[in-house]
Amino acid sequence: KPLPSTHAPSRWRPATSSPVDMATLTVSSPALDAAQPPSSPVRETSVSAAAAAAAESQLAPWVDIEAAQAPTKSTKTRASVPGVEFAARRTLKVCGVALVAVVFFVALAGWPEGLIDDESLRASVVSLLFLVGLVLVVLEDHVGVNKSAMMLMVSASMWTFLAVGFHPHESQEGHDELEHELNQGLKDVGAVILFLLPAMGVVESIDHFDGFA
Repeated sequence: KPLPSTHAPSRWRPATSSPVDMATLTVSSPALDAAQPPSSPVRETSVSAAAAAAAESQLAPWVDIEAAQAPTKSTKTRASVPGVEFAARRTLKVCGVALVAVVFFVALAGWPEGLIDDESLRASVVSLLFLVGLVLVVLEDHVGVNKSAMMLMVSASMWTFLAVGFHPHESQEGHDELEHELNQGLKDVGAVILFLLPAMGVVESIDHFDGFA
């Protein structure tokens, strides 16, 4: 059995850090020296077998460093998944906030007039704003936004965009229509609040006395 080579390629390193002393591979057998002459083939075979056994016990197995350090395909996939999820969440957050901000500044600037004066486009923009705000609120924990701040931004943008469409500073008719819409909206919001406050109070009272336990 041939002895392992002590000169391996650069990419191969022994698994143990201790160097191998080739002098320790010398095998002495006084019994064999006394029993067999120096030129005996039996003695040479025994010495070769003993040397091979000593080499196997002392030489560490060679390890392919490139194969050990190269990450597997599954590891790369698992490592890339969090990065993709983070990029998707950040993109959704930035796009939603940017859309709300753009609509708000368009309403303040009053341009383009075609978008502001067209009732069908105005209704579509308001519906889109509401949908974007609802999605961001639903995905609050994943996207990382404050739902209260987000809904305040959306509502401010929606009301500003609607108010500019009436042109209250240009005509009295537009001012009256805007006032009517605001009054109607306040009545609707007030009715919802007046319904929720007593309902929440009743639920909190029942829970305080362990009514749901």
